[in-house]
Amino acid sequence: MRRAKIVATFGPAIGDLEMTRKVITAGVDVARMNLSHGSYEVHEQVYKNIRQASEEAEKAVGILVDLQGPKIRLGKFAEGTANLLITTVVAEEGLDISRANCVIRFDPVQHAVSFVQGRGRAREVDSSFIILSEQEGRSAEQLAVAEQRQLAVAQSFEPTVRGPAEVEKERVAQRTRERGARHVLETVQLEGKGVLSALNLYCKKTKVDVLEALFKEGGNWVCSLSYK
Repeated sequence: MRRAKIVATFGPAIGDLEMTRKVITAGVDVARMNLSHGSYEVHEQVYKNIRQASEEAEKAVGILVDLQGPKIRLGKFAEGTANLLITTVVAEEGLDISRANCVIRFDPVQHAVSFVQGRGRAREVDSSFIILSEQEGRSAEQLAVAEQRQLAVAQSFEPTVRGPAEVEKERVAQRTRERGARHVLETVQLEGKGVLSALNLYCKKTKVDVLEALFKEGGNWVCSLSYK
């Protein structure tokens, strides 16, 4: 069993899909892309060729990208004009970083929700969302398809308009809750708690909110609490 890994630089000599297939079939494990030369459009096509050829060969091929020196890697970040977010599934939840130019995930994305959250932070112009490892059976392409399906469902949603029968049913249910709340207030002792406690309890039992208003009447401030 071969333990060594073969790294090959994919330049102009290995530019087309057919040559990419031959190189990967020959045993390349990691494809190196040198961004110091060529345009981003060319490198994007090389990346797509590597991915397509590796899928056809049913072989996982890593991609190693050499960036264009410190001026590209750190310049914009030092100036504060770009944000880089590097995260794992452990750090994903609870992050208050709303947006970044580049979001990099080290471990597999577990489900579509996490995929949407991570990609949603890469909302700047020309931003990127990079997944370095995929979970078997849940590739980034599959998660993107799931996201589109969820979006289609959300966009096609139309709130149901309640008819007279539903309105009357809710009115009857509310009157029942009100009678139950009055009965509770008659039987429960609210010693030392005053009218606010009674009002809060009543609203809780009837599942409604207290409407609060503060206004000036004469020389005094008046706070009005009402139940609607």
